[in-house]
Amino acid sequence: MIETSGDEIGKTQLVQYAQDLHRTYEQLLAKNKELEILEKKKNDFLEMILHELRTPITKVMMAAEIIMSSRPIDKKARLPYESLKKGIKKLEYVISEIALAAQQSHDKAPVRRGEVLLSALIKRLKVDVEQFITTRKQKITFSGLSRDIAVKGNPMRLYDAFFNIVQNASRFSKDGAEIKIRVKREGDFAVVEVIDRGIGIEKSKIGLIFGSFYEDVDISEHHSGDFEFKSSKLGLGLYISKKIIEKHGGSISVESKVGKGSTFTIKLPAAL
Repeated sequence: MIETSGDEIGKTQLVQYAQDLHRTYEQLLAKNKELEILEKKKNDFLEMILHELRTPITKVMMAAEIIMSSRPIDKKARLPYESLKKGIKKLEYVISEIALAAQQSHDKAPVRRGEVLLSALIKRLKVDVEQFITTRKQKITFSGLSRDIAVKGNPMRLYDAFFNIVQNASRFSKDGAEIKIRVKREGDFAVVEVIDRGIGIEKSKIGLIFGSFYEDVDISEHHSGDFEFKSSKLGLGLYISKKIIEKHGGSISVESKVGKGSTFTIKLPAAL
């Protein structure tokens, strides 16, 4: 009978453990490669969809304009024309949202940067969100706009990021609810907080909401209104916002309680 020492058993187990780790590592590498391929296919598909949709939509709009300008416009003709225009604008919005998401995925977002005064950016946002805030009889309050806090960035892209977050707060808050926006400086960072008292987010889903095409709704209940309570869109708004903020050297986080509301905190390096 051959006896095996404890040291030899330990070495055998370590070798087996190392082999298992190596196999797991190889499997993870393979899975990661598959994910990269799927991500590329997804982005290629988005770009193909954008290309295929833009031209026919432009042609439809031009045809409608020609028809309306070629004869006197009466009330009966005006109504379907306005309905057509509204439908086309909705499609144009969807296309622009997909285009912006594709830009972030391919790192093709505009890189022109300058000094951006947050108070001016938020004041512009205040005017533009008025439409859906008023429609929902909601109230939006601002604080910290008197301070001249600046960041280095692309004002158009930063505006897109903030607009998406505020619109999201409105969509998931009931009619008459209050939304607060606070601007402040913390050390080397400019901080913008968007605070709502909406439906909140489950803890297990907080890590998912910034993913592309994620909407926390049952697809069978999807409705694509512009501003209505719990109206569903493409699930790209927070994804785009996060990508833009990170490309500006910043971060976005959220604290939330179901039924109590959410606080989105955006931090950006302040301009010296």
